[in-house]
Amino acid sequence: MTFEYRVAALLLSRLLRGSHAPVGFQLPVRRVALQQRNAGYDFDDIVVFGQQSTAGPRMQIQVKHRVNTTGADSEFIKVMRAAVAVCTQHSEDLRDGSLRMVLAAGDDDGLTELSELTRWAMSRSKDVGFDPTRAQPFTNRNLAKRYTHVATAVATAADLNSEAETMVLVHQILAALRVWQVQPEPDGQDWRTELDGLTDLAARAGCKSSDLLEHLFVLAQGFGPREAVIDGDQLRGELHSQYGLDLVTRNQQSPIEGSSIAITINHTGSGTAMGANNIHIKNFNAGA
Repeated sequence: MTFEYRVAALLLSRLLRGSHAPVGFQLPVRRVALQQRNAGYDFDDIVVFGQQSTAGPRMQIQVKHRVNTTGADSEFIKVMRAAVAVCTQHSEDLRDGSLRMVLAAGDDDGLTELSELTRWAMSRSKDVGFDPTRAQPFTNRNLAKRYTHVATAVATAADLNSEAETMVLVHQILAALRVWQVQPEPDGQDWRTELDGLTDLAARAGCKSSDLLEHLFVLAQGFGPREAVIDGDQLRGELHSQYGLDLVTRNQQSPIEGSSIAITINHTGSGTAMGANNIHIKNFNAGA
């Protein structure tokens, strides 16, 4: 579970910073939910929302420290079984793009090829179909082999004997799936990237970015078992109450509120000097 909650900490950091999601959609993270099986998400480890509305763009993430993307791997078959359930229950959301599935995994046991397959699948309409083992432009044998592994895992997960039905389902899954090869350990690339991203916020709170990110990791561990749904204000409040880090956004006084700003225009006619609370008209000559 440590790996999973470190991944969650990365996403909480994106939420705190108002930064874009690292995968899935090109929107800032607005809410992060953990352990959402009871809320109807089969990829239930983490759900990330790109808008405040639950009907808006969202992605459900299954986190695996290690998964071997072969047709015989029990963990990968579990992932495909969850993907089959998502396709069955949320086909419309997948079709209109409001929902995406994400496999976040650490070890690259075929993940690079799986990610490439998802890109090809999303570029093919369902009417055209998708089978890299039989048609161009797939000349990469490794991709074709990985596709066969995926198809085997999907057929096992869905208990399908029909090759045609399996191909349609594999296409649907791959087109909606995104692969996040994540390194959330303290010396991993993703963790270090977030340390850099948190530098300014941490300095504002008077702490190190490494301490702030570790606080988010600890919070994720507490949030997870409680099926938490967290937004930015709530997260900042927790950091304030538990660690004394003041990151709460407060309305700043407008720079013109209660002040006077003079605007002078030099010309031969009349000039205008304006204040925030009143307006003064002055006549003057260019040579005065």
